[in-house]
Amino acid sequence: MKTISFYNAKGGTGKTSLCYLLGLYLASKGNKILFLDLDSQKSLTSTLALETMKDKNIFDCLADYVNLNEIINKKDENISFVAGALKVLKLQSQVLQSKLSKEIKRVNNFDFVLIDCPPTFNNLIVSAIQASDILVIPSLISLYDLESVEFVVNEVSQIKKIDIHLILNRVNKSVNLESKYLALFKESFADLQISRFPNLSGVRKIIDNKDSLGKKSYDKIRENLEILERDIFRGNE
Repeated sequence: MKTISFYNAKGGTGKTSLCYLLGLYLASKGNKILFLDLDSQKSLTSTLALETMKDKNIFDCLADYVNLNEIINKKDENISFVAGALKVLKLQSQVLQSKLSKEIKRVNNFDFVLIDCPPTFNNLIVSAIQASDILVIPSLISLYDLESVEFVVNEVSQIKKIDIHLILNRVNKSVNLESKYLALFKESFADLQISRFPNLSGVRKIIDNKDSLGKKSYDKIRENLEILERDIFRGNE
């Protein structure tokens, strides 16, 4: 079982969307996926929501009221999730750094655990990183975004030696200024694995309509997710 955290200290980078899309793609190949929504905004939970869900959520697990196994919602044969909660804001700085590692070890019937982290930095983030095999940092391309990635990489290096994969998201090949910053990212993070994910209009449609990736109109998205999967797991087989 591989655990992957999607994290950036800066919001608005497409972190939740990429977490969801990669999980959807991995599930379409027959893998068992468990999503953990740590973000108090609960965007991932909204996408995965069922008519009937467990009363308890990630807050109850982090607060030691229940264990992780007790709050897993099964969406379909291959996708399960633990719902997020606004109340996570109350304890995210008090979470034990070993908490998520211990809880994830309780589950053993999944191929991948994908963690959607909030855009902040506190004990909850440290706990997620400690529990992960791979850290994915989705980022837009700008000087401000470069600064955020530098912060994340520096902080994570002090927490754990972990494979870090930087995804430059919503890349438009036609924008010259973006190309200039793209070169700067590559120079600044030469030691990291870097992928690009294009700005594709169908992404929002998949999420809003809760569609599968099987539609012909989503072929381009699926092709890019296939490349992303190969890049992320290169050297992690």
